Amino acid sequence: MKKCITIAILSLALAGSAFAQNLCKLYPQIITWNNQMIPLGNRLTAHYVQAQTWEEVNADNPSAVAIRAKIATEETEFVAKNDQHLSLPDTSTPTFLAAVKTAQKDCPADVASMGTVVHEFSVMVDEFVKQRQRYHALGY
Repeated sequence: MKKCITIAILSLALAGSAFAQNLCKLYPQIITWNNQMIPLGNRLTAHYVQAQTWEEVNADNPSAVAIRAKIATEETEFVAKNDQHLSLPDTSTPTFLAAVKTAQKDCPADVASMGTVVHEFSVMVDEFVKQRQRYHALGY
């Protein structure tokens, strides 16, 4: 899941045949998508932690039930937003690699900051995946 989610940041830029052109033109959309997904992932991660805490205290408490309901809703939203961007080409193809090199010439600042975007997203996904696995190990 982590690999798909991390790579998904680039999918908006990689749709269509003009990869390099899209990488430059769609960079603001990639940032917008990233800015939506990171808070949603962080919120969902916090809810996973809360649910785990409630499981230890009293799983039937109304607050525990409410957190689990929020998790169900937010997981659906997170997956739906992520699935919108998963039709990816093979990133090891010569076409993709050439497109990235072209984009680095056409819009170097955007391509350079793409690494930061991917890193921020990867950090969120690492914690998200860890807490999600713990939550679902409880049987939810």
